[in-house]
Amino acid sequence: MADSVIEIRSARADEMPIVAAVLARAFADDPVTRGMLGGAKNQEPLFSAWMERLLPQHHLRRGAVDVAVEDGTVVGAAAWLAPGELDLSVRERARIYGPLVPVLGWRIGTIFLQEVRDARTHPSAPHWYLHFMGVSAPGKGIGGMLLDHGIDRASQMPCYLEATTPGSVRLYARKGFVDIGTSPAAGGAEAQVRMWRSAG
Repeated sequence: MADSVIEIRSARADEMPIVAAVLARAFADDPVTRGMLGGAKNQEPLFSAWMERLLPQHHLRRGAVDVAVEDGTVVGAAAWLAPGELDLSVRERARIYGPLVPVLGWRIGTIFLQEVRDARTHPSAPHWYLHFMGVSAPGKGIGGMLLDHGIDRASQMPCYLEATTPGSVRLYARKGFVDIGTSPAAGGAEAQVRMWRSAG
């Protein structure tokens, strides 16, 4: 039987619930996510609700959401923000996060704090920002394919991200990202590794 083909393409707006679920599963054991969500025992529904609201309101409008599709099923996703599109106004934050108060409660404050910390450590040079990336089937090269797609789109612009696990640091390093320091993480989690990929 022939190997299935994995297609990388832009996500549709109606796929955001599926994308949110894939990312929630991928980030289920992520230390920074656990810190932001207060160590909730079952954080997947919380993370999924957050992504389902954030991605269409921020990343689809100001960047790109890519999906990896295998046999008609979304098996990976990456959410990018275009250069200069990281910051949200108070009004935009209220519009995005207001409906999540009943779901996330006090955790919204922790998420805001992490977002502010991350924004303060972003390089000043214009860049594409990989905010979230996750796959449902690790070890198949899907993360690398998603990264290649995003890097190609960035073209002659640098790319930046924060890596939260040793495995992700290794993946990003293979794709030309270099360690440029650390940034603090919520909830006492180990510091994130800030990584930069020069243009070209």
